[in-house]
Formats: sequence, C-alpha cells, structure tokens
Amino acid sequence: VIIFSNPLQLRGCAFLHRLEPGKKKKKRMAVDPYVVSSYVFTIVALLLFAGYSVTYTYRRLRAKKDLSLADFVAARGTMSAGRIGLSYFASAVGAWAVTSTAAFAAIGGLLGLSMYALATGAPVLVVAWLGHWLQKRYPEVLSFSDFAGLRFGRLAQYFTCAVAVLNMSVQVIAEFTSMGSLFSSFVGTEPYTVIALVAALTMGYTAYGGLEVSIAADRLQAVASLGLVMLLLVYCGVTFRPTLGPLTPALAVGSGITGYSSILTMPACMITYTIYSEAMWSRVWASADPTALRRGAVFGFVSLTVVIFLLGFGGWLACWAGLVDDTTNPNLYLFQILKGGGGGPASAQVDSWVGVTVVVLAAIM
Repeated sequence: VIIFSNPLQLRGCAFLHRLEPGKKKKKRMAVDPYVVSSYVFTIVALLLFAGYSVTYTYRRLRAKKDLSLADFVAARGTMSAGRIGLSYFASAVGAWAVTSTAAFAAIGGLLGLSMYALATGAPVLVVAWLGHWLQKRYPEVLSFSDFAGLRFGRLAQYFTCAVAVLNMSVQVIAEFTSMGSLFSSFVGTEPYTVIALVAALTMGYTAYGGLEVSIAADRLQAVASLGLVMLLLVYCGVTFRPTLGPLTPALAVGSGITGYSSILTMPACMITYTIYSEAMWSRVWASADPTALRRGAVFGFVSLTVVIFLLGFGGWLACWAGLVDDTTNPNLYLFQILKGGGGGPASAQVDSWVGVTVVVLAAIM
C-alpha cells in the first residue's frame, strides 16, 4: 500500500457507514427538495463543465490544425506558471480529500493531520526538481515510463508503466467511491448516476482534447476546490458554536502510535505515490520553461498543504466538539461541522442550501 497508493484514499474505497445488527439504514420516504436540488444542480454543473472542456478543445483545434501526437499527449512547453500550479493542485485534490482527510484527523490527531498535509504538498516539489533534471538530460522523453525505457530498457519501462497504471487506477476508484459515499450517505440516495456521468464525461473530453484540455479543466476544478474551502470557512466561522471539551492527547497526537507513525509513513507513501503518477509528471513536460515549472510547483505545494490541512481540520473540530462517535459515518466527519456544533454524533445529511453547494463543488473537484 505504501508503494502503490495513498492509504487514506483507500479508506474512500469502502462505504464505511456502520450499522448495528438488525437495523436498516433509514431511507427518505418523501421527496426532499435538498436531495432533488443536489442531484439536479450536480448534473447540470457536470454537463456545463464538460461543455466548457469540449468547446475549449474545438476552438484550439480550429486555431491549430496541425496538432501533433506530442502536443496531444504532453502539450510540451505550452503552460504558464499559473496554469501549472493550478493543475498540480487540482490533480492532487478530489472528492477523496473531502472524506479521507477528516477521517484520518480523527485517528491521527493534529500531528497526523499536519504530516498528511505536508506529505501531500511536498512531493510536487520533488517531481518538479527531478523533472527539471530529466528535461535537461533527456529532452526527447514525454513521460516517466518513457524515461525508464530510455535509461534502463524495455523491462523497466513495462514495470514502471504497470505500476503507474495500477497506482492511478486506485486513485480513480477512490475518487468514484468517495463521491458515491457522499451521495449515498450525505445526500441519502443512489450514487451510480453521478459516478457514471463523471466517468463518461471525463473520459470523453480528455480523449477528445488530450492533456491541454485536461489542464484547462483543472483550472475550473481548482476554483471549485478553493470555493468549497472558503464556503466552509465562512459558514463555520458564522454558525459553528460548539461546547468544546478538554484537548485530549488523542486529539493532539492521535490514538496509539498513529500520529507518531505518520511522521514516516505519510511522506513515504505520498512521495512514492506521486513518483508513480503520470498525472504529476505530465505537468513537467507541459511547463513553458524551468521558471514556470518551479513557480507552479511552489504554488501547488502551498495550496495543497493548506487545503488538505483545512479539510482535515474540519473533521478534527467535529471530534473535539463531540459530534463524532462510533456510530458516525467516517466519510462524513467533515460534514458534521455543518450542523453548527449541535445535533449530536448522528451522521449529517444535506438539509440546507449550503450543503447542496458543498455537494456540487465536491462533485466538480
């Protein structure tokens, strides 16, 4: 797990809602306007998002009719520092960050959460530094597996490619299952329509436009991620008024050795996960020059570290406020703070327009 993927993303691969024996999960019987709004607005937002991506690609193809394979795969030397930074950020943050970071903060404490945030952002700097060296030594390569083949032979290339595919497959599965858990548990309805729509639209516009349209779409995804964090900050700053208990050692450094072990395990798993992610390496080839790559990587590091910490901190606050216990769905720890500090540890459900907005933004992420 340390080699192939982020273990906290794997938490998103399971619907972790715990039910007592003999009890059935409650279903909403009447038509709930917030449930309907969550579904309708999410689908509309996803279609608009895909429409923007397709339109962007169509206009680019009209302007540049002689699009080469290298341009399609790597968009070599075309992206500014701002676009690279936003793309690094959006590529690393998704719906999994809304569920997994808060769940880890509950068991890793502030120490574990801090290491999680730093370990998510720091590998971007590692890839940028290594990528700059690779570009100078091997200017003809277009991917990390391409470099492995050129430097170490076909067997190394096949192995690197296989590990990268497995790694990115786990990431995609974690993303879809986290989104599914969000709709099944927080919205309270079936998740498969939204999952299928996200999968089909993403594959469609990426196959049509290549890496450049993916980076263009990353800008909108980055805005959605930052908008979600700002919304939660403002809403909780106004409404979150809990009665806080004492700050226990478990809240500070985690339960057992979880917090202390994260000092080693988090950097180890996140660096190896990032090294074997072609999504991160592709930004190296796409950067306009070394300065754009460095500045974009610094922006990605700072934004990733801050956003991951804040998303996890929301779940940590919910634990401190007594809004989480063994019956609470771990995927919804962050959403417990939308209850304003009251309501007990029962799992939150969408019951306001703020909740609907959070669901839509999380789906776009």
